[in-house]
Amino acid sequence: MCCGGAESADDDVRFVGLVFFLGALYAVTKLFFADDLWVIALLAACSLATVFTHQVSTAVVLVLLGVASGSVLFSYALDGQRGIHSVRSVAAIVGTFLFTFVVTIASWSVTPWYGDLPFLWQILETFTTTVSTDAGFLNLAGGGTGGAGTGSAGLMGEIIPFVQWFGFAVLLLAVVVGGLAMLRMENPTGATLTFLVAGAAMFVIVFGFSLFGVRTIMPGRWIAFMYALFAIVGATGLYYLSQHASRRVLIVVLLLVTVGYPSSMVVAEKATLDSPAFEDEYARFSYTESELAALETIGEIYPPRDERPIASDHPYKTIYGRAGGYFGQVAEFEDGRLASSSPIVARTYQGEGPAIFEEAGAEEQPIASQSLSAAQVCPSERNRVYVNDNVKLCTVPTGGSE
Repeated sequence: MCCGGAESADDDVRFVGLVFFLGALYAVTKLFFADDLWVIALLAACSLATVFTHQVSTAVVLVLLGVASGSVLFSYALDGQRGIHSVRSVAAIVGTFLFTFVVTIASWSVTPWYGDLPFLWQILETFTTTVSTDAGFLNLAGGGTGGAGTGSAGLMGEIIPFVQWFGFAVLLLAVVVGGLAMLRMENPTGATLTFLVAGAAMFVIVFGFSLFGVRTIMPGRWIAFMYALFAIVGATGLYYLSQHASRRVLIVVLLLVTVGYPSSMVVAEKATLDSPAFEDEYARFSYTESELAALETIGEIYPPRDERPIASDHPYKTIYGRAGGYFGQVAEFEDGRLASSSPIVARTYQGEGPAIFEEAGAEEQPIASQSLSAAQVCPSERNRVYVNDNVKLCTVPTGGSE
């Protein structure tokens, strides 16, 4: 049974995938200016290492390599900058993309996942089902259980979204300026196209797919990679302004970059998942020792197998789904009473923080966990089969759904 380390382990693997992505990005950029063998080896090593490290990172690297291949072929076909692209550079970028793509397909075709199908076929089936049945404009998937506590009241609840978006707006403005500056500079056409098209593609995946409720490819996991590209293009924009803008404009830009942007990022929800700056507004996605210990012990009392149902609040229910063998679900309530007989994991945080339950019905509505008492979450007629300082596992006497 996987213990609570599953959450942090996934973050560690994602970080390693980001490192490999940055290595591939550096190698691709370098190949637009040189065709050294060590750069080609670095690109191949980072690309292939990503395939065997993290699946989301692999998809991101494939997007980067695909865009780079199209860009280098397009610019080389134009032949307007003879001598900047060598045949070796073109072959290295395109060849690495094709080889990485083939290795990815082969790897994903034999990678086990939930259900009977391998990862590749399962994810394609899920994606097809989502697009054909669930996708729709402004169908914001997961909107009710995403982050902020329901019913944020008062001035702070009104201001927080604008504080968060201010920082991203500053970055996006720098990216727009940087993109226009790159188009004016004497850079290889392929390098400019790679950064701009890859950044635009990731922007569409992160925000466009979410806008239509398509979250099968986990667009939230692409944000760090998108920010890496945005940071480079944005830095180019700042450099351009430093060379061409007036002193007044430079002072305003300096204040925004050194004060406004960092301040907004410090309080942003996505940047502080483990320790939210606004604890009353956003749920904590890290877990205490008691909550992690409960996962391990509950795995012995109520062993995981074949998507076994277990309910709790969001986000705590996610740790059981990621451990494997459980179908972690948000506990549903009807008129203040549990609507399901599935075992439920209650924790102290449900009465202290902005965790989420759901109202049972055709269209589940989020319920702030603080609005329910501990007796409602774990009623007296249920058995307490596990209890520690902060967590309880409560089951119906007949075994519930078992």
